[in-house]
Amino acid sequence: MEPIAVERRGNVTILRMQHGKASTLDLEFTQLLIDTLEAVGQPPANAAVLTGTGNIFSAGVDLIRLQTGGNGYIQRFVPLVSQLVLALLEF
Repeated sequence: MEPIAVERRGNVTILRMQHGKASTLDLEFTQLLIDTLEAVGQPPANAAVLTGTGNIFSAGVDLIRLQTGGNGYIQRFVPLVSQLVLALLEF
């Protein structure tokens, strides 16, 4: 199963997060979300719906990865989260 399922319905793109049990944001998944938003933001998409799987949207930031990844991981991850928020707002 792909971490993000992409479905097009006319000019609307549905992005279904299905990364692990609760689509937690880690370094790799956050980058994938940014890349996917960039790709689907090209015509003919006029809108996107970001949704989760089942009854979970996302458990948020993967705190275990933050704790075990150390300072280097945090220094790479925090700017990516900012970039993701900006990408969502600009979409």
